[in-house]
Amino acid sequence: MRITGFYLAAALALGLGAPAAADTGTLRVSCPKGAVILVDGTRVGFCAAANEGTFLSGLSAGQHLLRVEQDGFLPRETAVVVGLTAQQVVFGELMPQDAENPEAPDAAAASATAGWIELRSEPEDCTLRIGRRWIDKKEPLVTILDVPAGEHTLRFERFGVLLRAELTVSPGEATKVRADFTGNRVEVLADGPAPGAEDPPPAIAAPAEASDCVEYWVQILRTDDLEKVEATQKALDEIGFPPRDQKLITVEDDGVLPLYKLRIGPLRDRYTAKLVIHKIQPLGISDPLTLTEPCGQKPAASVRR
Repeated sequence: MRITGFYLAAALALGLGAPAAADTGTLRVSCPKGAVILVDGTRVGFCAAANEGTFLSGLSAGQHLLRVEQDGFLPRETAVVVGLTAQQVVFGELMPQDAENPEAPDAAAASATAGWIELRSEPEDCTLRIGRRWIDKKEPLVTILDVPAGEHTLRFERFGVLLRAELTVSPGEATKVRADFTGNRVEVLADGPAPGAEDPPPAIAAPAEASDCVEYWVQILRTDDLEKVEATQKALDEIGFPPRDQKLITVEDDGVLPLYKLRIGPLRDRYTAKLVIHKIQPLGISDPLTLTEPCGQKPAASVRR
């Protein structure tokens, strides 16, 4: 059985109810919902929704064998190394098992024509689309397994800012990519030039302003209708503004119906706020507002995210 070898790292040593030791770490695993997760042959949990991932805490530093299993499918496993950098491992769909030949090679061998992508970004949180796969990146390093060999288009998005890159994935090899939302570019850092890769077009973004620290927000709604707020939150998520980019401020008004203020942010400049307003136009939201606040300011009203 062939196991693809590469190095991953995970930190943020999180314990359950007590501080974790310095030689342990945490790994986020994204895999088909309901699959069993094993580390070094020991069952440690189940896969949650793929876009959220499942946290494995208290892993000892060093190399481990990470494996996922699900009834009716071939298992998938890979070597990981818990180290100093928090990260996420994203498995592809598991391959159905041949009922007449249960001893067939596992998915690691069957996917010999696939490679993987090691992705970093600055800032670390963004959304990536590759083919039909959506990856919600939340860690400094994300390794995307089971990427078919060949040419791919990667589309990165953060607060309405878009970055794009073309690259070629080689079978059995890692392609290293860095999305830089500060410099508005995507770098392909594979060993040697990636065939078919090209310089990405400039992203629609503007440099951060050199002034006192200010956060920009786009207020989407100001209403007492909670159902309208919830419908809008779902619509925003579907067009690329996930819950982490949304803030719902609830203002209590002396026993009268509470007032809800739904905002997107924080954004780095007014230009980006205008891009957000442009992107939400198809939702039919009337009169969105661009607001500014000192960095780190917390509204006096109660806040729900």
